[in-house]
Amino acid sequence: MEIPTHEISNGIGFTVCQGSKPLYIELNKNLRKYPRLRSQVIKHEMLHWNSRGWLNDFKIDFFDIFNLKKQRSLFNFSLRNPKSLCSSLPFFIEDKKLIPNFFMSCIWAISGISIIIGGTLI
Repeated sequence: MEIPTHEISNGIGFTVCQGSKPLYIELNKNLRKYPRLRSQVIKHEMLHWNSRGWLNDFKIDFFDIFNLKKQRSLFNFSLRNPKSLCSSLPFFIEDKKLIPNFFMSCIWAISGISIIIGGTLI
């Protein structure tokens, strides 16, 4: 089965769903210049395509953090393509609607709490 993809300028890659049904995968157009990274991003989005439920999606994103080689490639890609940093925001903007990104919301919350607690302990 061929999975439809759309190219975007912001972010890195997203699986767009309607309810729980995946519709298509969005990929940053600049990933074409980085075939190895593009392949890794597609594999990651395929895991989302085949997963069901936000907990499974959260696990996919959480365990992907520990792929340090891929994260270094993503960091280098983001330095060269600053618009891709939109993937790090706690929300998406799609069709003029604000959609929460639960994984990044949790990461931002944990980071904020850590900074607050760390600041009070100093």
